[in-house]
Amino acid sequence: MRSTRPSICPTWNGNKFLPPSRKFHLARIATLTKELRSRKLEIAHLFLTAQGGWMEYKVGEKVIYPNQGVGIIEDICTKNIAGLQAEFYMLRIVSNNSTVMIPTNNVESVGIRRLCDKKQVGKLFKILKEDFAEHNPDWKNRYKDNVERMNSGSIFEVAEVLKNLFFLSFQKSLSFREKKMFDRARQLVVSEIATVKDQPLDKVEEAVDALLTATYEKVTAQSTN
Repeated sequence: MRSTRPSICPTWNGNKFLPPSRKFHLARIATLTKELRSRKLEIAHLFLTAQGGWMEYKVGEKVIYPNQGVGIIEDICTKNIAGLQAEFYMLRIVSNNSTVMIPTNNVESVGIRRLCDKKQVGKLFKILKEDFAEHNPDWKNRYKDNVERMNSGSIFEVAEVLKNLFFLSFQKSLSFREKKMFDRARQLVVSEIATVKDQPLDKVEEAVDALLTATYEKVTAQSTN
């Protein structure tokens, strides 16, 4: 006896037979899922761009390289690495005139960011005017905490390190490592402010030093009253 033939021919999909209508719906769901994922990525891209991250940079643009300071994108080039083509930013660090090669798809993990704006410079000066945090008596743990702040890429964290080490220097002698860290933090803060405000480095250095000194004297006077 001849078997009754199904009206809808089944279609092989993985380990199961699916009718064309079912196959169509699954394909549509896959398409919608892909579009939704793409939309989420787009929203995330817009958010991170607004926060100063996940963005493309242009040749000639000034950026901040964590713990190194102001750098200039001098070129965007493609190089063959292990048989694969990869795009790189050629970044020149202003403070020491060295060149760093950074994969364009890796700027987030490296911590590259744009310079702060003038409003954020105001916040930076506000931090330098505030009281210092109580220091950790164990210099090794204190140094470790400060290293994390210096490597964070945030100029506000660097300003906290600068202020706290400045205050600490009046209470005890800084270790050799902490002296180097203080100088680095000072250079990073001064160079970014000078670049944003388009002012000479020596003028900004004087302003930052005067502000730190005035803050220390104010806090010391308050503690003795």
